[in-house]
Amino acid sequence: MHVVALPDRIDVVVVGGGVSGASTAYFLGRLGLDVLVLERRDDVGTLTTPRSFGSLRTQFGSRALIELATEGVDFYRSATDHFDAADAAALDFRQPGYLYLTPEPDHVARLAAALDEYVALGISSSTLLDRDELHDRFPLAAGGAVAGIHHAEGGWIDPAAVTGAFVRAAEATGRATFVAGTAVTALLRGAGGAVTGVATSGGVVATDRVVDCAGPFANELLGALPEPLPITSTPRYRAFLPCDVDGLTDAPFTINTANGAYWRPVDGGLWISHANVADRPREPLHEVQVPGDFVVDTLAMLAPVSPFLADLAGTPPSEVVAVGGQPCYTPDDAPLIGAVDEVPGLWVDVGHWAGVMLAPGSGRLTAELVAGVRDEADNPFRPGRFADGPVEKSSTNKFGGWG
Repeated sequence: MHVVALPDRIDVVVVGGGVSGASTAYFLGRLGLDVLVLERRDDVGTLTTPRSFGSLRTQFGSRALIELATEGVDFYRSATDHFDAADAAALDFRQPGYLYLTPEPDHVARLAAALDEYVALGISSSTLLDRDELHDRFPLAAGGAVAGIHHAEGGWIDPAAVTGAFVRAAEATGRATFVAGTAVTALLRGAGGAVTGVATSGGVVATDRVVDCAGPFANELLGALPEPLPITSTPRYRAFLPCDVDGLTDAPFTINTANGAYWRPVDGGLWISHANVADRPREPLHEVQVPGDFVVDTLAMLAPVSPFLADLAGTPPSEVVAVGGQPCYTPDDAPLIGAVDEVPGLWVDVGHWAGVMLAPGSGRLTAELVAGVRDEADNPFRPGRFADGPVEKSSTNKFGGWG
């Protein structure tokens, strides 16, 4: 990042330079607001975003998330409308589908029931497949499965490329400035508790609008609130293993719904991971260490549906590249987007476990709320929604006890 002097005053300060902060800045710039994005790490997009799977899908358990995710898929599919040609190409958008598999015969009815719910929500791109259909269409990915659902809208982009693309697109509006290596140390408030600026490691910046996009560290900025936002973070690991087998490059994003393990192809091999349900929640971490047994355990979790992966258990450690991030969750698995009622002038875009997937929609919605072109009452992700009563945790998977 370029070293720049902080402005004395700015229309909007965005705290956090991950994909959510960069997307929010892009849409704020398009709405004509001058925005300063502050990232305390040495560069933007270096905490969790580049360590994710970059996954895309539209199959969710709530209409609001379906619409937000569909916006993301459409945005990345038409990336040349938003990013320059080089950045759009670097995203490497692919859409071979999501393949939700089970090796357990008694799980088939659960898959069928889940599909009925998705269809009722308007999802028409998913199909229930029996063993023979799976083995015919996906012989590599589904060699051990007895049934599965293929979600044709599923796919992925390169998570390491997406934040930079949004940063450059935001800067191209002529309205956005990104400064890394600068920590926000305090939210400044005046009469009535309204935002008046931020104190940073590089000085004070006056503003009457702040957007908290600090991911797992979001509550650090909100220490003055009576109650912290209901966000938990979970370590999530990803490992690259070299592999060269027929059919790998065309394989879909593949999930064992019995345990939440998943894999997808990448150049030169594949990535593996699992939902890591047993290890959450955790306090936010600046660096996430990958357990030594992660690769062997994950391959064992995947082998019942994709048997070829068992052969990779002997991959030399020197050829394995493992990284860790920390996605965030809320009580209903949907992000928190919108105004913080207790602090006039403060908005959030946090609580993401699928930040890459939802960034186009969440950034656009956040910007519209901050700019006043959308009413907070017309916002299904408002942070205060949990005060309305019990919520249903229906936004991730409906196939098993993970996610």
